Amino acid sequence: MGGNHGEVRRFCQRFDGFNLIRMAAYGPDDLERLLEDRRIVRNRRKIIGTVENARTMLEFIDDHGSFHAYLRTLDNLGYYARVKFLTRPFAGWAGHQRLCFSTV
Repeated sequence: MGGNHGEVRRFCQRFDGFNLIRMAAYGPDDLERLLEDRRIVRNRRKIIGTVENARTMLEFIDDHGSFHAYLRTLDNLGYYARVKFLTRPFAGWAGHQRLCFSTV
């Protein structure tokens, strides 16, 4: 999804503007709706990963008060250790998710 901003915008729109609470509540019907939506990339792994990542972010927010507060707990780690901690809990942390979540 690299540099195609229109595609990123459509992806964000189809996922309820990346509202974490709404996305975390997605069930099988929502996943099927997204998989059939020709306006976005219909990659099952990316779609399921995006929903799972919303759930993961909400867990971090619940545990630490905010995602920013969670990130601050990693301040004592070096760059590569931080990358490891940030990528491990997230499924397929793709560019479109980083762009959409950065607007949340």
